[in-house]
Amino acid sequence: MSVLTPSLSWLAVAVGSSLLLVLAFLAASVLAGWYEERARRGLAAVARGARLRAGFGAFQGEARPLDGRPGGLLVTNTLTQVRFGGGAWRDSGRETTGSPFALVLSSGEEIEVDPRDAVLSDRDPSSPYTMGVTRDIVTRLSTGDVIWATGVLTRQRDQGDGAYRSGVTRRRLLAPRRGRIALGPESPLPRWQALARAHKLGGLLAAGALAVLHLTVYRGADVALFEYRVCGLPAGPDPFPAVLFGAIVGLAVTALGWRALVVRTKLRPVRAARRR
Repeated sequence: MSVLTPSLSWLAVAVGSSLLLVLAFLAASVLAGWYEERARRGLAAVARGARLRAGFGAFQGEARPLDGRPGGLLVTNTLTQVRFGGGAWRDSGRETTGSPFALVLSSGEEIEVDPRDAVLSDRDPSSPYTMGVTRDIVTRLSTGDVIWATGVLTRQRDQGDGAYRSGVTRRRLLAPRRGRIALGPESPLPRWQALARAHKLGGLLAAGALAVLHLTVYRGADVALFEYRVCGLPAGPDPFPAVLFGAIVGLAVTALGWRALVVRTKLRPVRAARRR
């Protein structure tokens, strides 16, 4: 079994770390594009009021009961939290009750939503009922409330039982795989746009680290590869320690910086999108 020579060792570190930074740039670009596409679909649906595309998206409309159902309260969501020893409250259970309702968009199109597959959030939930180490936070959705619903919209041909006595045909909003429909008054679009920017910055961070490394400690490796003389490198101090240190620093800065951007974006409150 052959062992890498010192020249080949630092060259392998330079090439390997460069490939990892390129992969980080590509992954960040893909994630940024994914969130941009989410936001683009939501903005297009709100702005045009045109026929909606099937698939994952966010839809704004007014909650109304289905045909023949009374108005008033439509959905009740109870979040149970616990804490021990005066620590932070932690979620321990969630119960959602209610009947399927229609989300009426500005275009007049209606989407059927089943609250049993949904999570309801509220800007101003009721005061929590606290009892010892547990408390219940209750949020409610009533007829006439304007909300955002995020989920997977069925195709037009998947209706089957979507026609009611009024002749209105409703498409359904389904929960995404390993998730639930998100209902609430706040638009998810600013959050998606912010995450797209965070991933873009993460990609730029990877590209910047790659450029700095190749302009400094990787210059010898670039020359060797360009001139096809890996085995004929000039004698001198072994560059392996500097190359290894540079690779570790570049990868660490990229990984930690990218993660910090995404985490900070998720924790930072964002302004709700304006109603159009």
